[in-house]
Amino acid sequence: MLHSKSVQTEIGGYISTLLRRHFGKGPTSVFVTIKFPFITAHIRGFLEPTEKSLLN
Repeated sequence: MLHSKSVQTEIGGYISTLLRRHFGKGPTSVFVTIKFPFITAHIRGFLEPTEKSLLN
């Protein structure tokens, strides 16, 4: 189980770094859950105020 946590943390860090590198701004947090056969990433705090108003 400990190995699983480190993999989830590494994937979350990679996603955060990738978004920061491509968009200039990273998310507030990235939570990754791995449960075979799925990988779920919950990305928080990534939208800009303009994008939030467009969604509303």
